[in-house]
Amino acid sequence: MELPGIGLTELSGENDYKKNWFRGGFPNALLAGSDAESQTWLDDFIRSYIERDLAHLFGVELSSVILRNF
Repeated sequence: MELPGIGLTELSGENDYKKNWFRGGFPNALLAGSDAESQTWLDDFIRSYIERDLAHLFGVELSSVILRNF
């Protein structure tokens, strides 16, 4: 089952819209206590996607730095 991020129709206030825009709509990033915590979660999410999924998809074994730059 694929679950999308939190949509704009699920938000109520103007600050919620701004948070959703800058934090990407992912529940863990959106509900984080601070922007720094949100950014840490997003960085970890991107890193895991790059290291695990892209490497598997393309069948390559490159360092995470090279894949991240890609």
